[in-house]
Amino acid sequence: VARHSRLLSVCIAVLTKVWHSSIVVILGLVLAIVVVSSSMLYLVEYDRCQQLGVSCKGFESIPHTCWFAISTLTTVGYGDVIPQTAAGKVIAIALSIVAVMTLALAGALFSYDFAEHFREEREWRRVELEISFDSGRDQDFRELQDLAREVRGTCDALIARLAV
Repeated sequence: VARHSRLLSVCIAVLTKVWHSSIVVILGLVLAIVVVSSSMLYLVEYDRCQQLGVSCKGFESIPHTCWFAISTLTTVGYGDVIPQTAAGKVIAIALSIVAVMTLALAGALFSYDFAEHFREEREWRRVELEISFDSGRDQDFRELQDLAREVRGTCDALIARLAV
């Protein structure tokens, strides 16, 4: 399918080119944010809910808390799990803000990578055009030299006949 769609082939080319730079950085950042925020929310919510005797649905363990962190980080926010304590809500607000900033950073990195790809492609085409123009000019020059030799040979033959 990518062979027939220029847009899809460009996307695949850019993503394979930046796999080790932009994508790994974004995924590492997201993973770190999820682990840190899940740990903080678990510590704040689980301990405090136990003290208050409130239901801690969704915050029973750090993996359970990851669901809330991931849904908040991806800005989906299902609403099935919400923090009950004030500190948990502050952490959730901070996580939401960090999520928007992370998505903006990812968008900026990918747009830069696409712009760089198109810039390289344009430069490659310019160089290719110059090379083809130079080789075409060299071919024209060789043809002119061959014609000049042929004309000179014909003139020499004509002068030789006239001299007789």
